Amino acid sequence: MWRVGEGHPSPYEITRTEEIHMSELGQEKVVQYLFEAHALELMLVHTLTAHIAITPAGSYRDALTDHLKETRDHAVRIQKHLAKREITRSLLEAGYGIAQGMVGQAVAFSKLPIDLLRGFSFSEKLVKNAKDEITIEAQEIATYLALEHLAREVGDTATARLAASIREDEERMMARLQRELRSLVADVVKAEVELDPQYDVRRIGAVDAVRSAAGTAARTLTGSTKSKSKSASKPRAAASKARTTGTSSRTTKATAKPVKRSAAKA
Repeated sequence: MWRVGEGHPSPYEITRTEEIHMSELGQEKVVQYLFEAHALELMLVHTLTAHIAITPAGSYRDALTDHLKETRDHAVRIQKHLAKREITRSLLEAGYGIAQGMVGQAVAFSKLPIDLLRGFSFSEKLVKNAKDEITIEAQEIATYLALEHLAREVGDTATARLAASIREDEERMMARLQRELRSLVADVVKAEVELDPQYDVRRIGAVDAVRSAAGTAARTLTGSTKSKSKSASKPRAAASKARTTGTSSRTTKATAKPVKRSAAKA
């Protein structure tokens, strides 16, 4: 700290108090970037869930399903990382609001499947969904790249490693979605140029989910019915056994009485 008579301090000298203050400011900025990354993951969960609902079974839906699992895992990892810094849930929700404003309506796709389908051919809508997903992936990659560089600049190696790990996942998923886009465009050509539609609404995720739920309910009902049938058969079996035992006892007594009378006559 400069004092009178000591000359002017160098503009490149940083006092201990200033160093601590800069460290706190750096960590606050890291937390802000973590909020944004976490909120993006939460928004993407809604987007992918809606997209899966209108996507037929196949490699593209498999990619979306894997992406959804990975996205949920990323959100959990970031939330745990924030929890170590004693960041509360209310602040996480505030971060969600930050990301909504940052990303805007262009990536807010958490609508009902019927809304997603309106105005486009089915095959074309899948292409548009894939383009949107690739756009969001680019946003996520940039978000984690910025977080990684910021964390390294302020000496937060743990956050830098986390950001780098998730960024690598996002880059792999982007490459996978780009490969799927080629196939989806080929389906559009078949559907709209060659007039040979490739989209089968009976195979979309929403229908499969309903079918799966119905199957689960049927198995549960069947198991419950069998259980009740077994429970009901036990009292009937016990009653039948009791009647058999009673009849046998009466028969034994009836047979024994003449024996006693014969003995008396003798």
